[in-house]
Amino acid sequence: MWVSGNRWTGLTVGCCLACIVSSATIHAADVTGRWRLEVKTLHWSQHQKITLYDAGGDVVDWMEEDVIDDPAGLLQEKAWGSAVQSDGKIEGYYIRSTFCSGQALTRLEGSISEDNRVVFTAVFPGRGEGCAAMGVPFHVQYSDMVESFEGTYDPNKKIVTGTLITRQDRKYTVVQQGDEDRGYDYYSVEDTNILRSCTFSIEVQPKEFMVTFDDGPVPGKTETIVNALSNILVDGEPVRAGFFMVGVGCCEDSKCFCPWWDWYKKKGSVRDNPGLVQTVAGNRHVIGVHTQHHPYLPDKSLEEITVEISQCYYEIRRALNPGSPDDVDLPKVFRPPYFELSKDACTAANALGFNKIILGAGKDRMEAVDIGWPFLPSPEDVQEKAKGFIETSGRDEPCVLVFHDFTPAAQDVAKIIKYLRRHEVRVLGEDVEEGFTLVHFDPDRLQRGILSRIRQAVGTIHSSETARHTIPLDSTVSAATFNVSWQGSDLDLVLYRPDGTRVDPARALVDSRVKYGERDTYEYYTVSQPAAGTWVMVVSSVSVPPQGEKYAITVEGDTDLSLFAFADKPQYRLEERITVRAELAKGETRMSGASVMARVLRPDASVDDLTLYDDGMHGDDDGGDGLYANAYGNTSLRGSYEITVTAAGSLGTRRYERVSNLAVMVGSIAYGDVDFGAYAVLATRWMACDCMEPAWCDTADLDQSGAVDISDLCVLAERWLEIAP
Repeated sequence: MWVSGNRWTGLTVGCCLACIVSSATIHAADVTGRWRLEVKTLHWSQHQKITLYDAGGDVVDWMEEDVIDDPAGLLQEKAWGSAVQSDGKIEGYYIRSTFCSGQALTRLEGSISEDNRVVFTAVFPGRGEGCAAMGVPFHVQYSDMVESFEGTYDPNKKIVTGTLITRQDRKYTVVQQGDEDRGYDYYSVEDTNILRSCTFSIEVQPKEFMVTFDDGPVPGKTETIVNALSNILVDGEPVRAGFFMVGVGCCEDSKCFCPWWDWYKKKGSVRDNPGLVQTVAGNRHVIGVHTQHHPYLPDKSLEEITVEISQCYYEIRRALNPGSPDDVDLPKVFRPPYFELSKDACTAANALGFNKIILGAGKDRMEAVDIGWPFLPSPEDVQEKAKGFIETSGRDEPCVLVFHDFTPAAQDVAKIIKYLRRHEVRVLGEDVEEGFTLVHFDPDRLQRGILSRIRQAVGTIHSSETARHTIPLDSTVSAATFNVSWQGSDLDLVLYRPDGTRVDPARALVDSRVKYGERDTYEYYTVSQPAAGTWVMVVSSVSVPPQGEKYAITVEGDTDLSLFAFADKPQYRLEERITVRAELAKGETRMSGASVMARVLRPDASVDDLTLYDDGMHGDDDGGDGLYANAYGNTSLRGSYEITVTAAGSLGTRRYERVSNLAVMVGSIAYGDVDFGAYAVLATRWMACDCMEPAWCDTADLDQSGAVDISDLCVLAERWLEIAP
């Protein structure tokens, strides 16, 4: 920074915000033998004049620095975390970069008036961390005190814009003389109470969530949940949840998938508990269909699925009005068991008028918060799991949390909701509170439930790197969401349309077809009516560790061209072959002629590739019918096998891609043919011997299938008495 001829080069002193203020001059005491540094703000949004005087008052050097020219990224601004509450309150955090890439954090609280005016209160003020030295002979330290925020909330763009006033203290350190061999003498120049008036903008991300409950009604359980929800207020009234009910419980024929955890939890039954159905409806909760017998739908025909949905719908209406069930006005909302859909399931739901298929949260929206393999997580674990789902949902719609009436977490739902509405996070070294917004369950606020995945990929990016991903969009895509997520550090995402036009956060502010959102671990763009052709996602590193940052991209589209991947059952024995199938359909018609591949991630993180065929000879039905299949046999390891199926082809001149994911368990303790009565006996015997001698436990006492090993039995036995009815 200090070069021959005493010229100053490369120095940028600036604020993160575009501010216009009056001139400010910094003077040091005129002491013999000391130099003086003067910084004059000529126009804060344009440039500053920095002059260095010697002890005699003569100018040693000066420069004018254009603070808009910011190649080092010193003036970058980041803001996140504000939450608009349903009662008109607004609160959150404002983080901004300042001098030397330091960061100031301000905790905000305020309210939104009827005319959308916002006045923030700084709960604790902005503070600037000490700048790293900007080289010899100059560096700056500062503190930053936020005085006030005032702005206007745009409910359409979810942006607050306005003015903030800050009071700033700064300390400059300059070198009088010296060199690298003899060392330097440092002198300080201080300036206090600089008042700044700056414009700002904050993207408001409310991060809303809804709660739903599956597999009821369950006596002694469902009413506990309803009572708890009656004391949780949203907009001044008890929160409304969604209850997805089972008509008559799990079926007993061999074709219905009823794994062991269904056996012990005793799924609810609308037919056996009409009074509970009336209690739920009487508290204004939304009741949805979860099928008559809770089957695995990919294993069912169109006719069977139609019966499962329609019979359950009728059972619920009959419970609400036994005399005239057809007179009951019940919303047509549907959740498939295990979140598993197929083309036939979608066709059946459409034909019956169920235009809302409600899934869950997490990966592909196919996860519940209170079910963990193979046991039930504690309410404390559920809190953290739900928090992660909401934080990473990356959607404009509320995150849908799925509980089950019978689980311990569902019985403790009030505690979990309280935590989610106000939990502690660590921001810039501060322990602060943050809250998500609970909203009523409202199917109309949710998408239909099916967004086709167009592309997914993972990678690692290092400092100063960029990564490019090309995304083919076909003409059937009416809206697309481009998302990048990571675990820590900071990445940026921009898009390029097929014509080369750049899409970035600035574009989103002026283009009504583009919605941009960000959080500390993801960024996304939702583009309506995207042009068909090849889009480009460019991921760049802002701040990553030396080893790089792992990231994942996903692209989802609103389209009638969908891929549904499934296995013939969700669990297998060791060494048993998994039949992987995929349906590619445009609307209700299957499409042949695609190239379909499955990538299998094994429990040890190794990967196998498998080609799926539509030739009638690999476990599919007939050749050329749009059903692709093949058998995967490398199942020697116990655990979860995650399978990603990708279909690619062309529609006219445009290339398309679709992705679908599924997971199956191999060699687990969850088999429908196990003698569960023997498990209960085992648990009693196990606890009686104080869990000390597993060798006495003989699998011959159980199902003699050989599928369950001794370690599984020990774990199950220890847990059995906690979860058995």
